[in-house]
Amino acid sequence: RCINVNNWLYNSIEKKYLNNKHIIDWIFKLSKTISSENENNVCSFYSYDEIYVEPINIIQLKMFDANIAVIKSILEDESDPNNASAQKYLCKFVRLYKKMYNTYCSSTRTKNYKENITCGELNTLSSSYSMLRLGKPDISGKVPSLDANEHELLEICPQDNSEAELLPQEGDISGTSTSSKISTTIGTMAGVSSVFALLYKVKRNFYL
Repeated sequence: RCINVNNWLYNSIEKKYLNNKHIIDWIFKLSKTISSENENNVCSFYSYDEIYVEPINIIQLKMFDANIAVIKSILEDESDPNNASAQKYLCKFVRLYKKMYNTYCSSTRTKNYKENITCGELNTLSSSYSMLRLGKPDISGKVPSLDANEHELLEICPQDNSEAELLPQEGDISGTSTSSKISTTIGTMAGVSSVFALLYKVKRNFYL
């Protein structure tokens, strides 16, 4: 949850929805009050700008790592109304991963501090992605390789031109269902605040 708060804050600051330092400080002071009985649960502000190159892209990619189980369960269920949207999400993930990796990590030149940290994070994400792709043969055909070229991606990725709308699951009232979780994931991948993605149906008329 702390990671999600930091992701939402960074996205809000990046899009200039939020630029008041006092509000940000108050949010994290509140977390200390709530966690007073257990200091290990204190949530601290995480400065992505000081660590990563193109941090908004890293945040979008890290959302995959936080939602692997959700994505896997949707892909395993052919009747799930979000099946195609989850597959399209993975295609977006692969394209963004390849863009970041090819820009900052494939070269043999000496990397600066941010590039080293960024490439380390990309390597971690690569391992997680490979576990999803190779660990579940029944869905591997829906999970494109990180090494796939654009032609291969076009073959495996759903190509309908209609907007892929995430449909609410039956009984989805509390906002904690698989539908809500994948809405958060895909919404953030599309550049939308995860909070807004939870409140509204997410359509793919957004762009990275």
